[in-house]
Amino acid sequence: MSTPSSPCSTSPVTPCSPISSNNSSFLEDVECINNWIDCFAICSFDIELGQKIDFFYPSTYSERVDKIQQSNIAYLAFPDGGTQPTKNITNFNYAFRLKDEHNVAASENEFVFGHVVYRQKKDSSVHRGYVMKSLVLLTRHPYIKLHRYLVQRISDAYFIEENINVLHDVMTQINKWPYPKTDFQFALPFQGHRVSYRTPSYTPHPSIVRFLNSTPEAANSIKTNIYKKSKVDIKKDVNGRVSSVAPVTPLKERLLGRKYVLQHELNFYRHFKSHLSHLHHMWELVLSGEPILVLSPTAGECSSAVMALVSLIAPIPYKGDYRPYFTVHNSEFRSLPNSNIIIGVTNPFFVKALQSWDNVLALGKSKPKKSPQLLSNPLENLLALSPSKLQQALTSGPSRESLTWEFKECFITKSKTIVKGTLEGLVDLNDDDKNREGAETLNNDQIKRHFEELTESFLLPLHMCFDSLVCSLKTFIVRSEHEKVFKKERFYEYSKKKWL
Repeated sequence: MSTPSSPCSTSPVTPCSPISSNNSSFLEDVECINNWIDCFAICSFDIELGQKIDFFYPSTYSERVDKIQQSNIAYLAFPDGGTQPTKNITNFNYAFRLKDEHNVAASENEFVFGHVVYRQKKDSSVHRGYVMKSLVLLTRHPYIKLHRYLVQRISDAYFIEENINVLHDVMTQINKWPYPKTDFQFALPFQGHRVSYRTPSYTPHPSIVRFLNSTPEAANSIKTNIYKKSKVDIKKDVNGRVSSVAPVTPLKERLLGRKYVLQHELNFYRHFKSHLSHLHHMWELVLSGEPILVLSPTAGECSSAVMALVSLIAPIPYKGDYRPYFTVHNSEFRSLPNSNIIIGVTNPFFVKALQSWDNVLALGKSKPKKSPQLLSNPLENLLALSPSKLQQALTSGPSRESLTWEFKECFITKSKTIVKGTLEGLVDLNDDDKNREGAETLNNDQIKRHFEELTESFLLPLHMCFDSLVCSLKTFIVRSEHEKVFKKERFYEYSKKKWL
């Protein structure tokens, strides 16, 4: 479990109906009444039927998902493109995201998150020599750290005897929790402990708040500092001053008050430490809606990396589609768009299947001996290879000790970067550093702060445009009226005069 300084930590309390796998009598289904989770799904691999869902808990959830969605959940519950392991027990913990066709009217809840613990255990009594099962937690809330913790603890209890009453006890405990709300510190009783968890939201760095709320004189200094750090040139007026921004603008209110949860749940440094020199390029790709394919040895690594990528442009919300973990069996595989999408995969087949995508990020299993190289031109040659040659070029072949391929660290793209930025103030780390976790936290905070400021510098023309076109009006402009006031042509003309 994470340290007390992280958003999720635990402390022992008087036991409160701890999970037990020894209940002998079957209990009726208990539904989660406070929306922390939707349901659990127990999945297994059948030698004749393949991946399948054994049951949902509560069972009524099966009425909300059709056969296609059930098939998607079943396939996402297992690793894709792996080989047989040699270890007795193999566990994976990862996340996926799928469309909620049952609730398409609610834009905020259009997708459901799934958190999985996959277990493969040797068993000589079965034909394949292994029993493969997964426990899936489905939820509408992207509370990554909390749900990863919960699904791991629940699976530990469930897989002892595979007793459904374990799930009953879990639902009973969670139903005693208060309803979730944004940016609130909770103390949640679970398994005889109290789980301390703050529901995240987008909280800007103090310098950004000062920038948006300060006097024009102070704003000049802060804006200049932001642009120095991001290596972006701006135009000044005849007196050498940067134009001021009104203390409050509708755009600022919309962005700073937005529920933006993923950024504070992830460790950017841990996921991208081998690609720090490419992060500015990735920021541009995410911001411009370019498709990005993320390859990783495990579903856990690729799912975390995808969610970190979409959070790189905070406070701007990523409006494209993103799938932290995706398989070739997904029903949407043949209809994936060519823009505004980021997916994470473990199967190298996707590089060939999605050869129209110009951007591929491959994350290796271990730290490379030297920094990975940016490949700007060889992509066409790479994609022209046969499947076997392509697999050989991007991977080190399957690992015989796990279910994974070992990908070679690389970032492949056809596009040219515009922003020339550098990450400063990062702590150099060695594998044997005693305070590695603390140093990683510092580096993670520095990376988030840097790209938050870079995004704000990108938004500056919009801030100033709204200052001129919207805030000059003396009446309050509600959100529904923004499109009527904001015209693209006027913004382009304004930008030409002020910034180009």
